[in-house]
Amino acid sequence: MYNDLSGVGRYQVLQPDFQLVIRHASGALFQEAHLEAQLSPDSWFPGFEGPANVRPRITPRETGIYFTPPALARTLAEEATREIPDLGTRELLIFDPACGSGELLKETLRLLKLKGHVGPVRVIGWDKSPAAIDMARFVLYWEVRAWQPGSVNVEISSRDSLAAEAWPDGVDILIMNPPFKSWQLMEPGEKEAVTLLFGSSNKPNLAMAFARRSLDVLRDGATLAMITPNSLLEASSGRPLRKAIAEILCPQLIARLGDQGVFSRALVDAGMYVGRRNPAGQIIPAIVWADSQPNSLNRALRGLEDGAEPRRSL
Repeated sequence: MYNDLSGVGRYQVLQPDFQLVIRHASGALFQEAHLEAQLSPDSWFPGFEGPANVRPRITPRETGIYFTPPALARTLAEEATREIPDLGTRELLIFDPACGSGELLKETLRLLKLKGHVGPVRVIGWDKSPAAIDMARFVLYWEVRAWQPGSVNVEISSRDSLAAEAWPDGVDILIMNPPFKSWQLMEPGEKEAVTLLFGSSNKPNLAMAFARRSLDVLRDGATLAMITPNSLLEASSGRPLRKAIAEILCPQLIARLGDQGVFSRALVDAGMYVGRRNPAGQIIPAIVWADSQPNSLNRALRGLEDGAEPRRSL
């Protein structure tokens, strides 16, 4: 606001809400920090041994791990929390088997709070990266500050979800951005895990193994919300999984993102899938198809949010 009472023009602005700033900025900040810690060939980040020397033409090697932009994280969390049975009256179990820096879990917790859930919440996140686990714990413990003491139990641990004998059972919300990796780029252990699920005749993306295991741990009324490779939605390698999903889940959202640059430093053709197991009422699914124009994805996500009410269960 302009003020000339002192004879000198000046601007007065509101003091920033630093808790809000950290909430919105931490995900992207931690994801970038994790990327440097894991992939920087100069190895300067972990101990800060000396001045940073990041060569401008260096590009990260292929890992299959692409961090979720905040806009997509919010959209996926909104869809995951759209219809929850017995909201506010029982413990909810939220699970992310590839939690990274915890962005999806954080957004899910935030939306549950906004929707008025006051019952206990159990949050479980697994990831193979120790750096990611540390970041996720910080982000989630910060988010838990907005809840009543003792109402949220956060369990973040360093685990290989594919190698784990069992996943948590009775999950209410399984939300994830699983690692995208083609058969040719998989490690021997990953290929073995995928073969156990799909057989040797098919060579699906690694993300499909996460999706297939997810189907076995959802309780009635639970939601699976995930970022998907488009091969799951349309390629022949995804046909067995599409059949399994159709037999177990009712689709709530099927989206193709269109913009291959949506994931930082990667060209990934991705989409979103949200489905519910044995919902109490009929679900009117939404189909989103964004093209490759610069602003198409943002307009599509805003349109999805604006048209949310007519899609509620009947």
